[in-house]
Amino acid sequence: MIFRIDEETPLPDRIDALTAGERLLLCAFRRWVAGLRDSDIRQWERTWSDFCFEFGSHAGREATTAISTLVGAIREGARRRIRHHEPCCPFLTADEITIAGLVAAAQRADLFTARSLAVWLVRGDSSGTLLAAAGALADRMRETGIILPDRRHRPAPVPARGPTVREAVTEASARLRVVV
Repeated sequence: MIFRIDEETPLPDRIDALTAGERLLLCAFRRWVAGLRDSDIRQWERTWSDFCFEFGSHAGREATTAISTLVGAIREGARRRIRHHEPCCPFLTADEITIAGLVAAAQRADLFTARSLAVWLVRGDSSGTLLAAAGALADRMRETGIILPDRRHRPAPVPARGPTVREAVTEASARLRVVV
């Protein structure tokens, strides 16, 4: 398996369980797809507006170009039907989480994971375009302090405080029975 997610890691299934950066990315993805499907320029204008608000006008334009290229690469080279929800839907699909993971891997400069996710989504001839678009989005986000999480592994649980040595010795002594 190329991209392994810890089996104990619960992946988010609702958009409100995502970070603000992941929501920005996936809402832009959903709007761009809806705009293409419905020939609705308002969806693209909303994406442009959100990106300009977050990144400034110059970087917002670059991010808008990147999301357009990302969606185009997926449309052109998808290995299968890519599942996604409508812009207003509170639920997530595995493909949407994969897209967020792709941009997060590009942001961490984890080229192996980014390539693996790109090849999972699209045929090889489209993967370079998809990687470049994900990298451009990752750069715009990082430049403004938006860091996407690495959802491949669950954070290690904080261990419960165990007894101190003194407490352990006292407890052990109390349980000791003297046999004569």
